[in-house]
Amino acid sequence: VSLPLVNSFITISLLLSIATAVDRVFALGKPFLYKNINHKKHQIIAFSFCTFIGIMTSVFDCFRFDLVLGPEGLYTIAKNESFMANPFMIGLSHFSNAIRIVGAFLLIIFNALIVILYRRQFNKVGQVSFLNSKESKRRQEQQKILMLLAVYESVFNFCSMGVNSTFYIA
Repeated sequence: VSLPLVNSFITISLLLSIATAVDRVFALGKPFLYKNINHKKHQIIAFSFCTFIGIMTSVFDCFRFDLVLGPEGLYTIAKNESFMANPFMIGLSHFSNAIRIVGAFLLIIFNALIVILYRRQFNKVGQVSFLNSKESKRRQEQQKILMLLAVYESVFNFCSMGVNSTFYIA
């Protein structure tokens, strides 16, 4: 059960990161529309969808191994060869990997959009308002921090998904 749980949590965390990035893109891209939506309903839908997809793409791993009672009365874990040779199960495994790879790319794309939209909004606000130099510098520092966080989140998540997917594909 531990292997499917780990794989589920990896996929769920990736999908929740994407959902958060999509929420931020929507908030920056359509701020007036974003302000007027039912956030609780959207959060419940996003969480339910991410959890369902994460569990469904990993639950089949429960049948990958069997407990075998050995001659000394000890249980050992053995591969279920008939399961691993089943084309449907191989397809599910590749589907799970594909979701993680596509999700990693989507996370990079949405985080890039966050940075682009934030810079665009910051430039509009900077042109309209008459901010003093301290406030302007503080906002520029926040912009740099946001960009660095978005870049690092994308890069690290992409690397971890790449290593994980490469391992399972191999």
